[in-house]
Amino acid sequence: MATFSIYALGPHAAQAAIPGTLTAESYPATLSGTQLNTHRLELTDFGLSAECEVSKLAGTLASPGSAIVTLHPSYEKCKAFGLTATVDTEGCDYLVHVGEAPSPGSSYLGSTDIECAGANLIRITAGIIGNRCEVQIGSQTGLVSEVVNKAGPPKDVELRANITGITYKITKDEGTCPLSLAGQTFSGGDYKGNTTLVGSSAIFISD
Repeated sequence: MATFSIYALGPHAAQAAIPGTLTAESYPATLSGTQLNTHRLELTDFGLSAECEVSKLAGTLASPGSAIVTLHPSYEKCKAFGLTATVDTEGCDYLVHVGEAPSPGSSYLGSTDIECAGANLIRITAGIIGNRCEVQIGSQTGLVSEVVNKAGPPKDVELRANITGITYKITKDEGTCPLSLAGQTFSGGDYKGNTTLVGSSAIFISD
């Protein structure tokens, strides 16, 4: 729900932290995210949902001073609309903007963009041939999310997605698929799920 490149400038030791930026103790830092709960996409227009038992994020923090991090999502062991499903995220990333903290020590109210290169899309495919559902999600910006420093050690951060208003398109509603209106686009996608993001060296958001 859910791969952003921060271009490398070469290895760096930790530098003076800039407030509101994701910071590592050494650079480059490899980032990985593991879910804290089940990640779920609700299609509120149909009262149906998709969820995966395994949700992961991966990226690299190459240099200090960035308030934006690119993370590539991957999903495994998924079900959608009551059917066994796959989620293809090839060529698509989540661009997480840290945002601002209303007060020192509070969470950072940021946003997440979905960024797909070229003709790539996130594709949720459920069911079998003849009874298949498919939903596509393309690039979009400004989806509200939250980033929180977690108490260490080790130092890491938590990404909290409570996103509403995701635009999606139904591209297949074959046979007994419970979706309908193939070819139409809707904006009632809600994505919820929390993830712990850790680095190959300790990471945190600078206050």
